[in-house]
Amino acid sequence: MNYIDSKNRLSSFISKTITSVVGKDLNDKVFRNLFARTGTVGRAFKPNVK
Repeated sequence: MNYIDSKNRLSSFISKTITSVVGKDLNDKVFRNLFARTGTVGRAFKPNVK
């Protein structure tokens, strides 16, 4: 059984972790969510990446 809304709750943690590794300017970065199902994480990054 999937935990509903789990990635939505984790999206701020994922964002902080990614920006701590690659920097805050994500305009020239390509984001690939390899574990995507609902698109929650992808939609969170869409305004900031290619």
